[in-house]
Amino acid sequence: MQYKFNDYNDYELIELIKENNEEAIDIMYQKYEGLIKNRVNRFKIKPSMFEDFVQEGRLALNKAIHTYKMDSNKTFNKFFDMVLQRRFITLLKQNQKDFYNIVYVDDVFSLIQEDPHESLKDPLDENLMTELERKVYRYRFIEQFKPREIAQMLKIDPKQVYNACNRIKKKVADNE
Repeated sequence: MQYKFNDYNDYELIELIKENNEEAIDIMYQKYEGLIKNRVNRFKIKPSMFEDFVQEGRLALNKAIHTYKMDSNKTFNKFFDMVLQRRFITLLKQNQKDFYNIVYVDDVFSLIQEDPHESLKDPLDENLMTELERKVYRYRFIEQFKPREIAQMLKIDPKQVYNACNRIKKKVADNE
């Protein structure tokens, strides 16, 4: 008898998987395939890396299935989404050339623009940023220097660099 993933809720499937039911595993993978692909798209992964990230998503699903605690306050769906996003962030930290338009800043990925081919105002536009902010933007967000290194290069206090980074993030967000 062929079952559909709508025939079971997540908790029933997890229990069946713990009993080594292979059909339950297949159902769970089918059920969450859409979420995995959606997250890969939202992280702006390059097409050449799409299938690799989908596979990483499946591995994250397997991990989530085996580490989820039924008595937790989170639904399995939310728990898996958290595990999946953390896995993608870890991978992207290791290899930033595999995604578009996302800058890793202070443990958060920030989307710079929606479409890589769409042209927005240049954030380095003289009307938008001060001279210091343009330098900090270039060193921090393009060349990926650490704030303390930037402070040494510009011969300023590290706090000024952090403040400039915060102003830049706000201006870029306002400019979108």
